[in-house]
Amino acid sequence: MLFENEKFRVVETRAKPGQKNEMKERPDRVIYSFNAGKSRVHYPDGKTEEVEFKAGGVRYRKADKIQSENIGKTETRNLVISAKK
Repeated sequence: MLFENEKFRVVETRAKPGQKNEMKERPDRVIYSFNAGKSRVHYPDGKTEEVEFKAGGVRYRKADKIQSENIGKTETRNLVISAKK
């Protein structure tokens, strides 16, 4: 974690190729990608979605419950800024 207060939480995430994170509830968030990569997002109902991102790209995700998996060939590195309720 890089920063946290009553309104926001800022973390840097890294995932090696093939690495998955845990399935959990995640708040609204903005994600800045330090490098290009490709992820597969897993939803609780079994559906999946593939997401490609570019270095310097910024994307927004609404609150959801997901697990993500690095399906690219390189480690991914992102800055995640999450809103707190």
